[in-house]
Amino acid sequence: MSKLLIKGGHSLNGSVKIRGAKNAALPVAIASVLTNGSVRLTNMPTELKDVQVAIEALKHIGCSIEMGDGTAQVEFKSPATTELPETISGRFRSSLVFLGLLTGLCGHAKITL
Repeated sequence: MSKLLIKGGHSLNGSVKIRGAKNAALPVAIASVLTNGSVRLTNMPTELKDVQVAIEALKHIGCSIEMGDGTAQVEFKSPATTELPETISGRFRSSLVFLGLLTGLCGHAKITL
């Protein structure tokens, strides 16, 4: 890890943009399906593979999603399916969260792990 070594008696000021955390973004994106209407998620690490696969899984179950630079607009009306195939679920560990989501929405779910 890099470090900054600062010498001198001057105070520091400035700003740093903190990127969204994958481990927080995934459950929030999945939970957005539980709301009525459209949800805009900001500061999403959309460049990460796990986030991209989660977006693919959300689309598979019936979400319409518009991606922007670090944002995702998620809208969900009703499930298109209660199954998440291995071609999607096998690509990220957070697919297990979809089991709870789909079971809560539909009473049953099938996810191949």
